[in-house]
Amino acid sequence: MGPRGRRALTKKQRKLFEFLVKHPDATLREIAEATGYTDDGASKAINHSKALSPEYWRELMQKHPNLRDAALVKKVSDGLNSKTTKFFAHEGRVEETREVEDTHLQKDYTDLALRMTGAPAAQRVEVTGKGGGPVQHQSVDMSFLTLELIEKILSRLNAIP
Repeated sequence: MGPRGRRALTKKQRKLFEFLVKHPDATLREIAEATGYTDDGASKAINHSKALSPEYWRELMQKHPNLRDAALVKKVSDGLNSKTTKFFAHEGRVEETREVEDTHLQKDYTDLALRMTGAPAAQRVEVTGKGGGPVQHQSVDMSFLTLELIEKILSRLNAIP
């Protein structure tokens, strides 16, 4: 048994981990061919392995300079300041370009930073009204308020001990 009562990894699982760290963008077919799993078996092993040994992932990440804590912090920090270029065209020709904040990418990096620190993942919040219907609100017409009326109300409030 490994740490915390977990089973030790098999040779096949170790091979899978090492391949995934070296080739994070590999397809399922490539993973299966390189590690001796079937496509379905590789998929199941990947899902099982993620939960199986976070310690092993940490150990492998520390062996690769681009995956060490300091490098990840720098990458996330750079991502939080990401920008994008907007192109403005007229009649098929680019007339102007502007570099602007890439708020969508910055949000993704913020979510990543929160997950890396163990913070709960952002969740979508849906607001509904009574009985699951749309939210309803009532607008109050405040046009009757004049400066004179507001001053009277304030003077009465100030007079209250």
